[in-house]
Amino acid sequence: MTKMTDLYPDGAGYHQAHDPYIAAVAKAVAAVGYPVDDWSAEPNDPRDGYIGLNVDLLSETSTKAIWTNEEVNLAWTEDRGWALVTVTESHRSDGRFVYDLPVARVASPSTMAFALAEQVGDDVTVQPDNHPDLDFDHSFEDDDVPFELALRHYAEKP
Repeated sequence: MTKMTDLYPDGAGYHQAHDPYIAAVAKAVAAVGYPVDDWSAEPNDPRDGYIGLNVDLLSETSTKAIWTNEEVNLAWTEDRGWALVTVTESHRSDGRFVYDLPVARVASPSTMAFALAEQVGDDVTVQPDNHPDLDFDHSFEDDDVPFELALRHYAEKP
């Protein structure tokens, strides 16, 4: 039986284990036509990350109201899963809105591309990938080998 100490014998790598996963989702989102400005996998506790979409490019070609926001991001945290986050500053509100996406905690990149399109009301064709949608009742405070293995699934094989 695999233990956390088997996966991270000296503790190294734990805080970067989600990097390849966030990168794979960013690549899938870009492949269906959502230009990615940048992405980041943060080594926080709980681990999190985001994919920033280029709203300037999208607002030129789309009539969707979502692209008039100053920022549109996909955000992931290991304790919460995926959300769409929009930011528009105004005198009426702080302008930050979070829309939880109804996907697995470690949803496949193609599932995430489809979830984004569905949330913003776009009709896009998403090619399925060879990654499973894996859901977990996970807390970063607990050793969770299956969750770690799901993240490691996206790491490049030697």
